[in-house]
Amino acid sequence: MLVALARGPEGPGAILLVMAAMIGGYMALNIGANDVANLSGSRAELEALSEMDKPVDDLHRAILDYLGEVSKSRLSEDQSRDLMQIVSVANDLEHIADVIGSHMVTSTRKRMDEVTHISPDTAKRLSVFSAR
Repeated sequence: MLVALARGPEGPGAILLVMAAMIGGYMALNIGANDVANLSGSRAELEALSEMDKPVDDLHRAILDYLGEVSKSRLSEDQSRDLMQIVSVANDLEHIADVIGSHMVTSTRKRMDEVTHISPDTAKRLSVFSAR
């Protein structure tokens, strides 16, 4: 969907594709940081993870501001539809980042509060994912 507006130099698709890639990169970092916090049990790392959602929120806001400006221009029916799809994708990506930033942090914080330890086998499996 993001590629839909990247049809030519007049479309905002190239910029939005970069912005979406940046959001995806932040989300990947969040997941990796959560794995590290889960394995190390460090509250400092967990708090740093919860702060990582702020750049995603800022980028999401910038994308929506940009799309708002684009929507003020004269758009064809196809471009309007594409624009709405990009808004939807941007919102979905930001929601995924929120889930990572809140649900995963909450789960890890609960594990730490309950002093639940991760088995060596589970730690090994998680470290494989965070190494990617």
